[in-house]
Amino acid sequence: DFSNVCCVGIDEMSVRKGHEDVSVFADLLRQHVLFATEGRDHSVWLKFVEALEKHNGHRHAITQASLDMSPAYQKGARETCRNALVVFDKVHVVMRVNKAVDQVRRAEVAWAGRASGTP
Repeated sequence: DFSNVCCVGIDEMSVRKGHEDVSVFADLLRQHVLFATEGRDHSVWLKFVEALEKHNGHRHAITQASLDMSPAYQKGARETCRNALVVFDKVHVVMRVNKAVDQVRRAEVAWAGRASGTP
């Protein structure tokens, strides 16, 4: 019974070395897997919503969706769950911040090298 599902998380996992991806949806409040399907494009949301509604859930009862920063997942959430606030998961946010900090650090090191006249 998915009638109380309101907060979902989605992430993909690779099932084989050939980059065969599976998207997994979980109920974040009850901490269990709800649905999994092949692929990682926006259409996985349509498949999830179909399964959700077959189990007494409703797409517009989803108020929060936690996902990585995938444009496909964002599109799927927007198109299928109009009341869902998209929240980016912490792991992916921290990874992006660390990458940006590293880029700034490298630029400053390069600039300092040019300013001092050393290559």
